[in-house]
Amino acid sequence: MDVSSDERLVEGTTVKQAIYEVQLGNIINFARGERIHVHSGDVGHGLVVGDSVQAAIDGDNLILQRPDGKEIKAKIIQRKRADSGTP
Repeated sequence: MDVSSDERLVEGTTVKQAIYEVQLGNIINFARGERIHVHSGDVGHGLVVGDSVQAAIDGDNLILQRPDGKEIKAKIIQRKRADSGTP
């Protein structure tokens, strides 16, 4: 489990979004989450890098369970085998 962020240009505005990296079996899923607001604080919503997390795939979405029991729904942007090179 890893959480980072990236910036993209959307309709002329720079948007920062969370990127979640979660391994399910031998597949590593990279998913783009919701927009991060300037003063949002914890991008990972309490998730701790390296910890196990409850996760599921729903179509093109990765669903993660936060420590507070709420869900994060993120669009899968890349999948790779755990034994392959970097993305």
